[in-house]
Amino acid sequence: MHAFEFSSVLPLEYLDDLEALLFLNPQQQAVRAGILHALEEYGVPRVDADERQLRVTVGTRTDVQTLYALADSPEGCELAGVIVYLRTDLRTVLVLHVAVAERFSSTGPDADALLVLRILETVRSGARRLKGVRTIAVAYPAGGSLHMPVRASRAQDGRNP
Repeated sequence: MHAFEFSSVLPLEYLDDLEALLFLNPQQQAVRAGILHALEEYGVPRVDADERQLRVTVGTRTDVQTLYALADSPEGCELAGVIVYLRTDLRTVLVLHVAVAERFSSTGPDADALLVLRILETVRSGARRLKGVRTIAVAYPAGGSLHMPVRASRAQDGRNP
């Protein structure tokens, strides 16, 4: 199993990797219509840098958050994935963009790492700590809409109703 470190900060040396992952990702074609809808609705993502780190912004929104997945590699840490999300209302966290390195995609040699699911679960875990959040929605899932409950239902977690 692959080990990933999840972080909300990304050092400047990952600029080229982040831009390639977000803007030149060959997997984008599979969700093109959803990406176009997200761009129309929320704005175009952009990579900004300050003197120490990178930040993904979307349109004029100031409430966008980003989580990066870093994987160990022979050269050090590799940027394996990124997820961009925001809280749209008291009950919902919306995932605007998800991108993973081709080798961690569902058709890549390391597909068994299940990186998209793991990064979504990391956001879900964080959402559990936010008062009122009930659902994680994904802006452009393959094959239709995706809404994940933040907490398991009582029937799922073994508690009595």
